[in-house]
Amino acid sequence: MVVSGRDTPHEYDKLFALNTRAPFLLTAALAPAMTEKGNGAVINVLAISAHRGFPGVSAFGGAKAAVASFTRTWAAEFAPAIRVNAVDLGTIRTPLHDDDADLLASLEPAIPARRIGTPEEVAAAITFLASDEDSYISGAILPVDGGLLATF
Repeated sequence: MVVSGRDTPHEYDKLFALNTRAPFLLTAALAPAMTEKGNGAVINVLAISAHRGFPGVSAFGGAKAAVASFTRTWAAEFAPAIRVNAVDLGTIRTPLHDDDADLLASLEPAIPARRIGTPEEVAAAITFLASDEDSYISGAILPVDGGLLATF
């Protein structure tokens, strides 16, 4: 069985283990200590494919959509001791894209910022969500996508 051209059952299992099971297990392991301390922050990492369908990424998008649900559910479940938020990534320039310069260039015109995001911009968003400046934000999903989700 193949869905979306490349998502075999093995690929599905790998994607869900990495993108859904790992954050679930990490949060389950750390939440009791954060709750006991009375303070903590969980920051999940999503992708815009959790909210918007793209051909060929059904398993990845589904896994990230599950984590979006975790984010909102855990924000309600762990309040007030733990804030739970997520960053929602658009196209970010990483070493995985080193061989895709033409692809990245072709995506830029569709992004309102007219450029690809950087890992430093992702780190800045995560740093904010982990900081005390974020003390009244929980259950939020912060797009780090150059405005792309706003165009859908």
